[in-house]
Amino acid sequence: MKKYKGLLLVVAGFVLGVAFAYVPTLEAATSKLLGSKVNVVLDVKIADKSIGEGAVINGTTLVPLRVIAEEARMEVLKVDSKEVVLSEPSNDIDVAPNVNASEINERISELNKKIKNAKSVLANKEGALRQIKTSQEYLTNYEKFKDSGSELYSEEYRKVELEKMNNLQKILDDAELNLPLWERELVQLETQLVESKATK
Repeated sequence: MKKYKGLLLVVAGFVLGVAFAYVPTLEAATSKLLGSKVNVVLDVKIADKSIGEGAVINGTTLVPLRVIAEEARMEVLKVDSKEVVLSEPSNDIDVAPNVNASEINERISELNKKIKNAKSVLANKEGALRQIKTSQEYLTNYEKFKDSGSELYSEEYRKVELEKMNNLQKILDDAELNLPLWERELVQLETQLVESKATK
C-alpha cells in the first residue's frame, strides 16, 4: 500500500492541478460531454487494486473525483453548484491497515512448529515406508489366515494394523503436500511483518 501513496498523490495532484488551472477549458469540455453516450464502463485500478469504475465518453475515461480523493486520503469537504472542495492529503497512510502483528507472530510460531514436524517426518521417510510395507505384509497374512479358517486370524488385530498403516501413510502424505505450502506462507508472513515494521 505504500507503493500506492506516491501514485495516488500524483494522480490526485494532477487532477486537481488541471481542474484549477484550466477551469474554462474543463467547463467547455464538460458541456460538450453533456448528453453524450457512454461507450463503455471500465474497471479502474491502481496497480492490482480496483478503485471503482470509469465511464468512457468520446474517448475519455471519467472517474468520479470522490473515488480518487478517498484513495489519496483526502476528504470531500464541500460540493455545491459552483465548486468541489477537498481536504489536504493525509500523511497517516497505513501501509497495511489490516496487519495485526501479534496474530502474524502467532501464525509464524505455529508454522515453524508444523514445518519442523514435517521435516522430521520426511527425514524418517525410509523408516516409515518400511513400517508401511511390514503392515501390508501382516495384512496379507491376516487375509490368508481368514481364508483358511485359521485360529491365528483376528479381525481386531487386522483393523489395528490397517489403521496404523493408513495413519502412517497419511502423516507422510500430509508432510510432503503441506511442507512447501507452509514454507511459502512463512516467507510471506515474515515479509509482511518486516514491511509493516519498516513503515512505522
